Amino acid sequence: MDAAVIFALAGFAVWQLLVSWRVSSRVRSLSEFLSFGNGHYDRMLSRTFEGTNITYGTVFVAFMLYPASYGWGALAIPLGFVLGIVFFVYVLLPRLMAALAGDERYPGIIARATGSTRIRGLIALLLVLSIWGYTFAEVQAVGLLLVELLGIDEAASFSIMSGMMVFLMLYVAWGGYQAMLKTDSIQILIVYIGAVCLVWVVISEVGRLGANTILPALAQRDYLLATPLDHGVFALEMLATLLFTQLYYYDNWQRLALFVRAETGQARRDGRPTSTTLQILQARIRRSYLKSTVVIGLIYLLPLMIGYLHLADGGQGSPVSYLVGLLHATWAQWPIVGPMMVLFIVLMLVSSLFSTVDSYSIGAAQIIYEDLLGRSLSESGASALRLIRRIIVGYLTLILLMLPFKPDMGLLLMYLIYSASGIIGPIWFAIARARVNRYAVIASMLFSLVFPLFAFSQPDSSWSAVAGLVTVAFSLLVVGLWRPTEPAKVVA
Repeated sequence: MDAAVIFALAGFAVWQLLVSWRVSSRVRSLSEFLSFGNGHYDRMLSRTFEGTNITYGTVFVAFMLYPASYGWGALAIPLGFVLGIVFFVYVLLPRLMAALAGDERYPGIIARATGSTRIRGLIALLLVLSIWGYTFAEVQAVGLLLVELLGIDEAASFSIMSGMMVFLMLYVAWGGYQAMLKTDSIQILIVYIGAVCLVWVVISEVGRLGANTILPALAQRDYLLATPLDHGVFALEMLATLLFTQLYYYDNWQRLALFVRAETGQARRDGRPTSTTLQILQARIRRSYLKSTVVIGLIYLLPLMIGYLHLADGGQGSPVSYLVGLLHATWAQWPIVGPMMVLFIVLMLVSSLFSTVDSYSIGAAQIIYEDLLGRSLSESGASALRLIRRIIVGYLTLILLMLPFKPDMGLLLMYLIYSASGIIGPIWFAIARARVNRYAVIASMLFSLVFPLFAFSQPDSSWSAVAGLVTVAFSLLVVGLWRPTEPAKVVA
């Protein structure tokens, strides 16, 4: 089994690298590196949206862990993601179309709303750190699963993941966004097949345990949150926090800006008015996102189901070890079909790793290039392309160097969600009223970074139970009530 899994991983990585190398021959400038390529924009939008929102490595591990702590309240997490997407396309997207048409992202929008160029740099710096955290979590989650699945030690795991990181560096740096979009269709197809295989594994385990034994086993479990009220608070917290996810996910702005830029450019060449084109694009984005949301929501339920089955089976050991046991049993039980299902499940996780890391890396590189270094993304010439490629390599090298550090995946994902809430108030009010107080923005972002750490350090306190609600409420209140003292200036 071990040799087959390693061979499949190596083959997948080599294929990704070859595709990127072929695409790189068409990438001769920064604008080509950061473009959608030619045609099929709707399909590209759907595939990259699904790929980066599934973020299956981090979600897979964290969602398996949450049922043990939050019981049925953990279902609020995938529900919150789905509601966040619906809220985005119906409420937030109409307010963003003008900014997307101007290829403007929220560091620039908030900078203009505050009249401060320093705010832009601060937001960009914290944003890069946040994206780096998500990228690091994704790599670590897949590494953790491979360690358990292959039964290898930390040294062997470091070697495998280091090799994977080198492949990722070359894959992203060579072909850029065009390579990412070229491979997304196959990556998502693998995720779909892997998810179907995992459904089979889950159904088989339900049959073994007996469906009528699962609910009683969960009812007898002692959870981190003791009362139904506590579970309700956690569910409300998740729904409120995740409602704004698509607003502060930078990669969402990135993909939408590229999509709108490609379509409006084609409309101008065809002589169509921009205002009409934007209305049509808004409807197409909504349709694409809502269709993909169904898939994302269903896939998010799978690791939660594994967590619930683990508890129903006695809750001994970790849910990750429990899943690995199921995969080994599947491999042994069906001589041909079983190994194929296990390989697709493993490739599903690695596909999501590539699909997520490429988008995050390019997004972080754009922020560093444009918002921190002050360079224009419209620059031409070989030097601009070399610089952004070096930024990507440096960004991923830092993750490679941090591979020996093994965080608590459940807490890490929760912190990444909570800490990003500090940008909710600044973005919302910058879009809604075009003016915000710069000091309120700073207070909101710093509070969201520090307060969750304080709450996590006191797991038995009431603050820990409402950390997500507090960060969202503070961000909206401090920016909403702290009125600007001077008109916002136009910031280039």
